[in-house]
Amino acid sequence: MYKNQVVLVTGTSRGLGRQICEHFLKHGAHVTGISRSKVAIPHERYEHFAGDVADEKFVQESLRIIRDKHESVHVLVNNAGILSSQLAVLTSQLSVEAVIRT
Repeated sequence: MYKNQVVLVTGTSRGLGRQICEHFLKHGAHVTGISRSKVAIPHERYEHFAGDVADEKFVQESLRIIRDKHESVHVLVNNAGILSSQLAVLTSQLSVEAVIRT
């Protein structure tokens, strides 16, 4: 289904992001994962970048490496997120900006 397609997934450290990676790998894709922590998905078609997707320099460098290796990305799954479990009226401007940046 996704044989030889390049898939980029953010937020792959656990949960849904990890499951998404495993799904695409099962269906033949080359998967690149990004999360703030190191992730070990033992598969020959998986590579990982540890960093923050809100860091523009990190994202640009990661995309350059991916493009040099694969030429293009066919599927992007932006699964990265941060939790801000407060009532909207009590949420600080900094928290709102961090959620939007991510």
